[in-house]
Amino acid sequence: MDVNPARFFLELLRIFQNVTPQLLALFEAIVNGLSFAADNPSTAPHIEYHLRQCAGTNTTYFEDAIRFVRQLGEQVRRGPISPL
Repeated sequence: MDVNPARFFLELLRIFQNVTPQLLALFEAIVNGLSFAADNPSTAPHIEYHLRQCAGTNTTYFEDAIRFVRQLGEQVRRGPISPL
């Protein structure tokens, strides 16, 4: 595998010039992981699909999953869309 040292250095420089998005994503992932682990019971997000609501939809995750599967089934029933 040939690596162009100049290009590699420039890519590293580009990444480290603006680290803010990566740091924000890192902290968001840490907070999400800690809040997931802190739920009581710790598996609550996986066993309460029928209770917890999707953000901004006013439906539970279970209801949203049913809607999605029905929509997907309807698309499959209609068949692929032919290109013009």
